[in-house]
Amino acid sequence: MNKFSSDSRFVRRGEGGFSLVELLVAVTVFTIIMSSVYMVFRAGLRAFRIQEDRNYAIENFRSSWRQLSRDLRCAFKPQPGRYVFRGGHTSGAFGGSDKVIFTSFLPPAQSMNGGLSEIEYYIDSDPGTNEDGLVRVNRGFAGIAASEQEPVIQEIAPLAKELELEYYDGKKWRQEWDSGKAPGSDLCAGNLPAVVRIKLKIYESRDSGRERTLNVEVPVYSSDLLSANTKG
Repeated sequence: MNKFSSDSRFVRRGEGGFSLVELLVAVTVFTIIMSSVYMVFRAGLRAFRIQEDRNYAIENFRSSWRQLSRDLRCAFKPQPGRYVFRGGHTSGAFGGSDKVIFTSFLPPAQSMNGGLSEIEYYIDSDPGTNEDGLVRVNRGFAGIAASEQEPVIQEIAPLAKELELEYYDGKKWRQEWDSGKAPGSDLCAGNLPAVVRIKLKIYESRDSGRERTLNVEVPVYSSDLLSANTKG
């Protein structure tokens, strides 16, 4: 009787635990399952980040094209000593880029005074500034002293790395434009370009070396050089 009872206790005790081999198998299976789950999660997270970067790059394209095109289309006709239109290439310690300054007619919500504002566009690659990429500066009405107004500096497309502008005078494309030249000395003197060609390179993401290029031609509505048959 005692022997039977002892054997019964031994059997119950054996049924209630796991052997070392069983534990090792369980741990191995659990590790494989968790590794698979982690790999799936990591792949999904990477795909999400790639899509997020693409969406951000697309938004950079849209915002830069929309804002720059709108300002150029509404450029105000230059006048002697005021409302100049000047564009060309500039160089700096952190690279070069095209820069353009002109007066544009803005919506009341964006204008400081009477709808007219002096606008500037350039690429900022200086790590010491608060802005990155394509920058827009609104200096207010050109006829008011600069000391009376604080310029509004706006980061339009942080992923932009290069801006190239060309100006069409009705006969040929120019790399530079200066409406402040002496009257009669050049076709651009006192005039707006008929069309501005924009080439903007934008990175697909901050960590990627891949880039996209925006190419667009914008007519300047107030230009005397703009007509249906000027562009060849």
